[in-house]
Amino acid sequence: MKTRKEQIESALKCLCDCSAIFIAGEAGYEEVDSCYDKWSARDVIFHIASWISYSRKKLESILDKGVGDGGVDVDAFNRSAWESGRGVPLDKAINFLNEERSRYAVIVSRFSKEDFERVDYPTGFNWPLWRYLFLDTIVHPVNHFVFHSLTREHFDAAASLLVKAEPWLHIFSDGSDSVFDLSEFSDDKRLIHTSAEALVSRYQDVPVIRSFAAINASGILKKLCRSYEESFTMLLALIEKTPQGLFDAKSGGFIFWQQLLHALNGSHYWMREEGQEYLFPFEGRCVYPDLDGSPESSVTREELLSYAHGVRLSYQKWLDGKTDSWLEAPSLSSGMCNADILAGQIRHVMYHVGHCEALLRENGYDTVPWVD
Repeated sequence: MKTRKEQIESALKCLCDCSAIFIAGEAGYEEVDSCYDKWSARDVIFHIASWISYSRKKLESILDKGVGDGGVDVDAFNRSAWESGRGVPLDKAINFLNEERSRYAVIVSRFSKEDFERVDYPTGFNWPLWRYLFLDTIVHPVNHFVFHSLTREHFDAAASLLVKAEPWLHIFSDGSDSVFDLSEFSDDKRLIHTSAEALVSRYQDVPVIRSFAAINASGILKKLCRSYEESFTMLLALIEKTPQGLFDAKSGGFIFWQQLLHALNGSHYWMREEGQEYLFPFEGRCVYPDLDGSPESSVTREELLSYAHGVRLSYQKWLDGKTDSWLEAPSLSSGMCNADILAGQIRHVMYHVGHCEALLRENGYDTVPWVD
């Protein structure tokens, strides 16, 4: 496994590769008369080089003087960098970026293994130092490259950039796909949504492209997915935290765990792809997940949690890489569309969460925290 220092050095090498991909994708498309609201490839390169230069000087100040710079007005900095780069040819902007990348590598070499984990350096972020370095050397540059390529319909370049940078972006975000979110790059969210949908339509079989599209191409779907995930998280909390005496007791007409199993089983059945096998949970044990009988055997908390995590993996696969247009598509030959299914499961899960929370209160127990 690579050390933090080795990871950062690799990220700097990845920046070099990504800038080459970006520049190659822009060949023949350079806008001569760029403006601040629509940057040219040169503007993007010069902007990134300027930020890396600024970050390098901040790190030098931390090392040599023990202080940062007190922060920066981002809008003013961006405007100033754009003005400074207006008369610079593209090849000069590329040289500027390469020079600053090399200088940055020298600064990185001056920090110790322990330094990379420190959170007390005045970087402007309450993060370990290594994460700040990742932000300026790979996350910020690649997101600019991808946004510029995507919104100019240079889809091959955008796809190549995401594939190349994905390991380093996910190290920064601890595996979260939120690192692909481009919403802060434009007030025109529809531009980002439609561009991301166009990208995934060309590269549906590439996992990182599907992840990218799920973050950027799904305005309504993203909100519905978040709402369902919040409901499911509260259902998991009920499984984990309900006192054993109530968990195994009949209350409100059914065994408590049976109601949780019923809610999970609904999502298990409905939130799956056409043709994906559905297996009745705990088959042969007569636990009646459809609430059509009294259980003849029991399900332990650990078994129910294991089943819940399996359901989560199943619905995540069902949602993987989908966009808003998918919501209108038919689901499971049921006569309903995917939006009907997703909205119905949000309602169904929260109905049973609310009912079980009422049983907790009725029996003198604390409810689980509300998630939003």
